[in-house]
Amino acid sequence: MYQYFVPGDPAPKGSKRFVGLTRTGRGILIESSKRVAPWTAAVMVATESAVDFPARFDAIDTAVTVTTRFLIVKPKHNHDDYPTSLRVGDLDKLLRSTLDGIVQGGLLKDDKFVTTVETSKRWTQPGQQAGCHITIEVLA
Repeated sequence: MYQYFVPGDPAPKGSKRFVGLTRTGRGILIESSKRVAPWTAAVMVATESAVDFPARFDAIDTAVTVTTRFLIVKPKHNHDDYPTSLRVGDLDKLLRSTLDGIVQGGLLKDDKFVTTVETSKRWTQPGQQAGCHITIEVLA
């Protein structure tokens, strides 16, 4: 089992913006949020740091359960009890950007091996750091 915390501003992945066409007529789409790349990089670095990789560590290529607990800083003028605003993003899109970072960090060979997910997003409490608690448990 692997457990670690990724500090930072969780960012959702998935919204694309059309920027033009290639010479062959194919559409060019780019990630619309500038926050995604820094978040995915933070997950990658935390994943690399949290796992004591032997010299020849092979990424997990079997079924796993992933648990994520996203902690989001509540904006001062937001009176909602739960993080449901557009800036926070969809829970599935937060999970996508985080899984990408886990794969890039070398712990999972591919996110296709994730068979069970338990995830939530909550506002941070006073004194609590924003980010994501991650637990990965090998099933096979």
